[in-house]
Amino acid sequence: MSENDGEFDSFFRQEYPRIVLQLATEGLELQAAKDATQEAMVQAYANWEEILIPKAWVRKVAQRIAWRTSHRNEMRRQKEEKDNSANRRSREPGPEERATISEEYQEVLRTLQSLTSTQRYVMALLFDGYTTREVAQKMGVSGATVRSHIRHARQRLGSRPGAVVAQEVVVTDER
Repeated sequence: MSENDGEFDSFFRQEYPRIVLQLATEGLELQAAKDATQEAMVQAYANWEEILIPKAWVRKVAQRIAWRTSHRNEMRRQKEEKDNSANRRSREPGPEERATISEEYQEVLRTLQSLTSTQRYVMALLFDGYTTREVAQKMGVSGATVRSHIRHARQRLGSRPGAVVAQEVVVTDER
């Protein structure tokens, strides 16, 4: 084992669980967090001698892999949903469903589901009280990118029924 291999091995053992935990606390399922971290570590090993700040580099790469994978999965889900939308539109909720979930709640959920996973994540953070700057730091992107996600969320929500409640989250955070 070379000196670099030993150094990387030590780094991997120390940082892998921390990065997995970070991604999981950001909303990723545990297996997805492990997969993204593992892939980032493989890339780090391949580029080990060129990386100046390994801890930051691997965290950033793992986050990007996780977001990219999440986005791909979201696109697949939206395509499947679109393909199956005719079946869902023809199915009316039964009396039990109407009694347990209000129409307004259902409409807000449908409205929020029209957003991408990243837009929903940004909105959730804003709803939890994060500022735009804090969201940007947490996601590892610029404030302009976060504001862009907010703008696109507003556009996507438009005048859909239920959008008023969903947009209240976005409109109240102009910080």
